[in-house]
Amino acid sequence: MNGNKGLLFVVLTSLVALSVTLGVVYAIDRLFPTTAEIGIGSVIVLTIAMLMVLLYIMAAGLSIFNLTDRQQALGLPQGSVRAMIALFLIMVFVIFGVYLFREIADPNTTTLSGLTAAQVAELSADKIVAVREGKSRIETFDVQIRTSEGMTTTLPGLTAAQVADLAAEDVVVTAGEPMETFDVEMRVDVSEEGARLAQQLLTTVGTLVVAVAGFYFGTRAVAAARGVAVPLLPVIRKIDPEKGQQGEEKEVTILGKNFASPKVVKLVKDAVEIPGEEITWSATRINCKFNLKERAAQKYDLVVVNEDGGEDRLVEAFTVEAAASPAPAAPTVDKVDPPTGKAAAGEVKVTITGAGFTAGARVELQKEGQDPIEAKSVTVVDEKKLECTFDLKDKAAGDWDVVVKVGEKEAKKEKGFKVEGASA
Repeated sequence: MNGNKGLLFVVLTSLVALSVTLGVVYAIDRLFPTTAEIGIGSVIVLTIAMLMVLLYIMAAGLSIFNLTDRQQALGLPQGSVRAMIALFLIMVFVIFGVYLFREIADPNTTTLSGLTAAQVAELSADKIVAVREGKSRIETFDVQIRTSEGMTTTLPGLTAAQVADLAAEDVVVTAGEPMETFDVEMRVDVSEEGARLAQQLLTTVGTLVVAVAGFYFGTRAVAAARGVAVPLLPVIRKIDPEKGQQGEEKEVTILGKNFASPKVVKLVKDAVEIPGEEITWSATRINCKFNLKERAAQKYDLVVVNEDGGEDRLVEAFTVEAAASPAPAAPTVDKVDPPTGKAAAGEVKVTITGAGFTAGARVELQKEGQDPIEAKSVTVVDEKKLECTFDLKDKAAGDWDVVVKVGEKEAKKEKGFKVEGASA
């Protein structure tokens, strides 16, 4: 059950961290538009920060479900930190690759405003994305100029800049018709170097993913080929029962997986160890016995070590409870001194001897047909002696039984006390 909860916790934590990262990246892109270089750098720094936060959250969460491994970094399962670093490297290459690929697939555009029809005609047609009517019109002029032969000619529709280029003498300028302008959206080509870099990065991402997968899936095979034994890590799920009392030998069943000839099964608390005895096992179950004689009442970690050295620990898995106090022995009444008392005397103090007297003992006189006379001021001197007082005023004369009660047990001395001087 703890394993399932731990896995669910890891999955949910990863999803939340990824969602937060994407949300922050989107917010930065919308609220603080920057250049591509600054944007990508910010995303990488943010990814590193989220990676560290995620590692610590996972470590804290797994410790709650007793799934930590104290021999590994941050207590995470073996290989977790390396896996997270590898995933981070993949994310960095993906960010660069996707960005450059997007630049190629959807190149940037620029807008040229206020162009005349002649200027538009001079542009490269394959780079024009859209041509829209401009928001303003250019004022034009009709110009009459005198030629060198003494004749005059008219140049219509010149702009102010074109008029300024003409010689000032013999020029007559008159108003012309306004000229329509256009806004042109142009595509900005991506360099061949950028395209090649994007292709190389995308290829590198694929290679990196294959390399990481091959590393993790091939570690055991390579170690086996070299004759190196890779420890099979046991996993403890539960111990049943989870508690025992001091002084007893407790048989337990440990449930989990990957148990392989466990050479050590023990309960551990600081420097105190309680070894398991009479161990029998299967791949998913271990049966053993713990001797709890003279063991402190506290919580103990459960440790299982396989024959090949693989180890797992379930924190505070077993509780040794304090031994129950022994039930008090049944009391006995041997003697009542004095054995008689006068009704006229009122209160009479008596001493009762016997065995099994403890604090809280109650004493009373009983007689058939009469209400019991409950003793006052009962004092237990020791387990064999107690003192008390009976109020005999107006009580029936005759023999009464002396009854001592300790807890649920009682002792009776029949006709152990006699009341004198009152009517029977």
